[in-house]
Amino acid sequence: QNIPPPALSTFHGILDPTQEPFAMAATTVGYDNFLGRLCTGRIYSGTVAKNDTVALIPRDMDPQNIPDAALSANTISAMFVNRGVSRTPLDPPIAKAGDIVTLAGVPDNIAVGDTLTLKSNPVNKALQTPPINPPTLSIEIGGNTSPLAGKEGTIVASSRVRDRLISETDNNVTLNVTKSDTDSDRSVVHARGELQLGILIEQMRREGYEMTV
Repeated sequence: QNIPPPALSTFHGILDPTQEPFAMAATTVGYDNFLGRLCTGRIYSGTVAKNDTVALIPRDMDPQNIPDAALSANTISAMFVNRGVSRTPLDPPIAKAGDIVTLAGVPDNIAVGDTLTLKSNPVNKALQTPPINPPTLSIEIGGNTSPLAGKEGTIVASSRVRDRLISETDNNVTLNVTKSDTDSDRSVVHARGELQLGILIEQMRREGYEMTV
């Protein structure tokens, strides 16, 4: 009986987190061909609804520059929640502090660990989030230029292979793709380990890509 209640939110000293400014840290980001950029995370404080205009605050932004976060603002076009393994539209499309939701229509430059807030009533600092471990392994991947090209797959052009690798980074934030410094037709893929790279290569092979690694 002598244990004090937990602190709910301290942006402006308001005890009720639903009355605080909206703040949500991006736990995962993805991309949908119809909905655009997606962001999933837990709402730390406040409420958000469909058609609200949200602003992006990068995790390393100086609090003195928070007013400039409105430059990266988008309108929420859809809201979803996970029901088992499926994604279900939220009805009614409004969420409050404590909910874990997926928002569609967020700024394209959002990254894991960034903070979303309302443009009309932004928070005064970015949420504290743990850093993402950097990649530990890199390989070079290019199109198949051998005399046997086209025997197993149908996509052998290096530009098509690079486009496929870059599109993979839209939904896999642990990958990083850059151009090779030694060969303009090759791309350097930075990942966390051999298993991750092996899964990516096998998936592309089944999609009809032929590559040199």
